[in-house]
Amino acid sequence: MMSDKPIRIGMIGLDSSHAPTFTQLLNDKNHAYYVPGGEVTVTFPGGSDDFDMSYSRVEGFTVQVRDKYGVKIVDSPEEVAEACDAILMVSVDARVHLEQFRRIAAYRKPIFIDKPMALSSSDAKAIVELAQLHHIPMMSYSSLRYAEALTEALLTSESGSIIGMDCYGPLALQPTQPGLLVWCAYGGDAF
Repeated sequence: MMSDKPIRIGMIGLDSSHAPTFTQLLNDKNHAYYVPGGEVTVTFPGGSDDFDMSYSRVEGFTVQVRDKYGVKIVDSPEEVAEACDAILMVSVDARVHLEQFRRIAAYRKPIFIDKPMALSSSDAKAIVELAQLHHIPMMSYSSLRYAEALTEALLTSESGSIIGMDCYGPLALQPTQPGLLVWCAYGGDAF
């Protein structure tokens, strides 16, 4: 039997545009693309002092999710994990994902880690191993995997399986983020 109470979702990282967007989709029942069943209730802002795309946005996104959607702001990832049923880790700086995950893994909450999951295969492997150790359901991907052009290419591939792709976007390379990474899916022993 399903509960009438929404899943209490905690969010870690208010330095990504995904933080207010995901909060809106989960909390605003009047939004055209509202997703019922869960509600962002608590968040830890986070932020990286040496990454402009992070520190320059934390305050604005914090004000937005707190004031517009009534989300409680707390001082640590652990406080988020204590107060929720599931976690969205959307910190824009993937360098912090492993450390943030280490801090909350013992709480055993299902988690979505926004892309990129990590900046190295060793960090990604450590995250997966922690999830397995603590029996935590987790996933990490980009919503662009559902882009219409990609879906069409997968459906109409007369040349056989797709074995690679070229990716590009409007984001300039950042000194603290080495290269452009795409983490599509974890399928067992991929690392």
